[in-house]
Amino acid sequence: DMTGQDEQLKVFIVEDEAVIAMDIGSMVLDAGHQVIGEADTYASACSDPALAEADVVLLDVQLADGSSGVDVYHSLKNKVGSIQVFLTANMNMIPAAVADKTAKMSKPIPRVSFEKALHFLADCLKRPPPASPAPDELIVGSALAERIK
Repeated sequence: DMTGQDEQLKVFIVEDEAVIAMDIGSMVLDAGHQVIGEADTYASACSDPALAEADVVLLDVQLADGSSGVDVYHSLKNKVGSIQVFLTANMNMIPAAVADKTAKMSKPIPRVSFEKALHFLADCLKRPPPASPAPDELIVGSALAERIK
């Protein structure tokens, strides 16, 4: 089913491994959404004006130059207008206070799980409240759950 223009998510990807970033980008596009920017370090993410336009920010925790996706989260101007999702194999590297306000998915992410998660996020942001609960693979922090219900 094609996503209407107004229901398309604008997605920004912060990931330092090119192959993974490409894979995530293609999954976003296949699900009918837009990739509006990509970055592989804290500096490149924060200097990209597209970051502030994103509906969904997908964040790897450990970035190329030793910087952190957690720092990118802290720098976001528009935390409340967007949803931030950490995609990581190291869930425990996300501080509890940040995990509470964001969502996370464990890498590697199966395509079908990722598409379900994007569909849920589109419901949260574009057609609230979400019609169905978050898929199991998307772990939603309690403060975020409160904000999107």
